[in-house]
Amino acid sequence: MSASRQAGFRWQLPHVAGGLGAALACAGWLVWWTRGASEALVAAALGSVVLAVGLFLTSRTRPGAGRAADPPAQGGPAPETPPEPVRGAQADYESILYSISHDLRSPLGAVLNYAAILEEDYGEVLDREGLHMLSRVRSSAGTAMDRVDSVLELTRVARREPDRTPLDMAKLVTQAASQVVDPSIRLDLRPLPEVCADRELMLRVWTELLANASEHCMAAKDPAIVVDGSLDGHEAIFAVTDNGEGFDMRFEAKLFRPFERLHAATESSGVGMGLAMAAAILRRHGGWISAESAPEQGATFRFGFPRSTELAP
Repeated sequence: MSASRQAGFRWQLPHVAGGLGAALACAGWLVWWTRGASEALVAAALGSVVLAVGLFLTSRTRPGAGRAADPPAQGGPAPETPPEPVRGAQADYESILYSISHDLRSPLGAVLNYAAILEEDYGEVLDREGLHMLSRVRSSAGTAMDRVDSVLELTRVARREPDRTPLDMAKLVTQAASQVVDPSIRLDLRPLPEVCADRELMLRVWTELLANASEHCMAAKDPAIVVDGSLDGHEAIFAVTDNGEGFDMRFEAKLFRPFERLHAATESSGVGMGLAMAAAILRRHGGWISAESAPEQGATFRFGFPRSTELAP
């Protein structure tokens, strides 16, 4: 099969999953509504979960999905602004994704509520296998709800126009570290350049990067995080370095995709959206983010964006 046909198949597969999920959900809800069969309720719940998974896969497999903006080559030209038709198509896609994700919250909430009612009212009737299946439905629907909320937040960030004001980045790092860095970790905060950026969004970037560094260096003998920054012409560049377990650079591209993990879910908290959120915020500031690491040698996350001509060099 040619590469183009393989790409087309990967693009169509999520839509097939979404369609099957929608059909199963609609049939299950209809049968349950007319006949009250508990099996139909379980089918409807599973269908809703499959529909949600299909929609999430669609958001992850579209061309260029989750790809972090690359840093510009040293001394090279700044990244070109996408042409108007591309920006319009991206805005339309984000609007559709936001609407679908928002509308999914209601049926997923119904799945969770009805599953709780089913367990409460019919828990004594269901056998061990039935209770196990019901538990799986509730767990899957809860995970889907968390991911829907994450998609909604990501699309809100991607559509938000930054409110740029002069920022003391060192103060933002200190504020973020007080919330997410474990007290047992040594934080080395070096001088950082001031920038013009959206305070709330930039605080979120530091929070996500410091939380990631804190989580992955906790097992080190002497856990430490170094935050540094510099100026390169009109661009401010920052780095967050930890001495944690690191990762294989072959998987670097996965870091900034929604819901992607390099470690098992049991080893990581959250739903795998933090670095994707940071990348989206930096793109809104005309910036980039990248990572460097090796197994058992820690990791460094660098990001940069135009500092603003309003600030003296």
